Amino acid sequence: MGLCGWYVLYQGLREIGRVEKNKLILRCLHDEDFRRLQTKEINKGERSHDLDRFLFFGKQGALRSRDFLDQTHSFSCLAILHNAIVVWNLQQLPAVLDRLKLRGHAFVKLSNGL
Repeated sequence: MGLCGWYVLYQGLREIGRVEKNKLILRCLHDEDFRRLQTKEINKGERSHDLDRFLFFGKQGALRSRDFLDQTHSFSCLAILHNAIVVWNLQQLPAVLDRLKLRGHAFVKLSNGL
């Protein structure tokens, strides 16, 4: 396939992407439950990034090394620390909720089972 053929393929894929984007926008405008789900997922990702920014405080939160292996090591350590905090929270959360219930705090059960 020549250069012209690749460009035509690119244009076609770009138009398909535009159609899919418009379908998503229309679904968000029409379907309130879908819109809530999208917002929930975006917020979950943002909270995860907030935790990473909080944890990555060394050297003012910036990678100073230009070496790829050093950067990989830094990000791997950050991922391990992040995942350890998530696991610890998941393990400790039921015990914390039980202690709060014993102290008289009431919790409302959400429709999604949380």
